Amino acid sequence: MIDNHNEVIYISEGKHQFYAKQDQNQTYFSVIPLTGVSHLTIAGAKYPLTDFSSEQLQPFISNEFEEDNPIQVQLDKGIIAIIYSKD
Repeated sequence: MIDNHNEVIYISEGKHQFYAKQDQNQTYFSVIPLTGVSHLTIAGAKYPLTDFSSEQLQPFISNEFEEDNPIQVQLDKGIIAIIYSKD
């Protein structure tokens, strides 16, 4: 899903890597669990998260890429949305 300011990517279990979209000025991102998650980790971001598990939906909004470094998002169970944002 894409509009002029945001892009949404849906992912499930595994380890995923994402880069800032500098050419589109999308240097912010959010991680929104759509189901309960198990062992969710966000590494390489301005605000990292380590080994979070919950059946209650807890959004992690307004994080930032660190310069040109990628972020790594890993989870053992669940479905999450990654939202790239300009604002």
